[in-house]
Amino acid sequence: YGQTKTEKIPRKERIQRNYDLAKEIVESKTYYFDILWVQPQFGTRIDMRDSFAFFNIYGNQADGYFPFFGRVRIAGIYNPGAIEFDNQMIDYVANFDDDRSTINIRFKVKARMETFFFDIFLHKGLFSRITISSNKRDSITFSGYIVSIKE
Repeated sequence: YGQTKTEKIPRKERIQRNYDLAKEIVESKTYYFDILWVQPQFGTRIDMRDSFAFFNIYGNQADGYFPFFGRVRIAGIYNPGAIEFDNQMIDYVANFDDDRSTINIRFKVKARMETFFFDIFLHKGLFSRITISSNKRDSITFSGYIVSIKE
């Protein structure tokens, strides 16, 4: 994610390279997120490297599984506890800020009887923060890296 041990690249150049790569990946709409951490609304940060969490985007389709640590406002038989979806994205928008080397992606996904709202922020390249909110749960934030899916 950035540079190898053998090459030393100036910080500004490294940020620009990573931002250009992230922009190319986001525009391809074929990528996944390597999820490293979760920050529940209440509590401490949790290491997610050995979890079953995943999040993929293929064209207009989003597929993901996120463990959920937080309050569910309306529980029921249809609600397995985790955030799970495999459906078309609604209102997908990607905004690129070349001056700040940031990318902001927003969309919705419907799953069973719940709608998930995604706010994905890529800061200075490939590092990402994914905030998921819902009409039935507290919001939760995951962090990690965006990775291209090679076809």
